[in-house]
Amino acid sequence: MMRQLHDLFTVNESIATSNSRMAAHNAVRFSDGDKV
Repeated sequence: MMRQLHDLFTVNESIATSNSRMAAHNAVRFSDGDKV
């Protein structure tokens, strides 16, 4: 049981990491578009 919870937490963490990375990437693209 604990093992499943741990795996789920790890998956959630990696999803959150990729989401924030994507958000940062979009923010950079957006500010670049603003400058042009």
